[in-house]
Amino acid sequence: MWLAIGLQIVFAAVVVGVSAFFGRSAAYSAAAGAAVAFVPNFLFALYLGVSAKPSPTRFFIGELVKVILAILLSLWVWRNYGKSIEPAAFWVAMIVVLKASGLALLRSK
Repeated sequence: MWLAIGLQIVFAAVVVGVSAFFGRSAAYSAAAGAAVAFVPNFLFALYLGVSAKPSPTRFFIGELVKVILAILLSLWVWRNYGKSIEPAAFWVAMIVVLKASGLALLRSK
């Protein structure tokens, strides 16, 4: 789980760095999109790490809370900063950070 979080941090930094070439607004928009994807995933990882006994019910409850939190964070960002957000940078960063955790599945044990 922590490898996936680490990959999300790395990919978020890369996307924000690339977006900076398109201006400060694009970099801030990418950072907001990355945060909207990263924060719920990080909290979900903490939730799973704290659980004494893993169970499918706890996993799906955590996943539901993660999705709801991501939606609420997106709404908050768009409501408060919508006029200064560049949509392409926001959504690309959000998608890249969400997909980065999938690379952790490629690790073989």
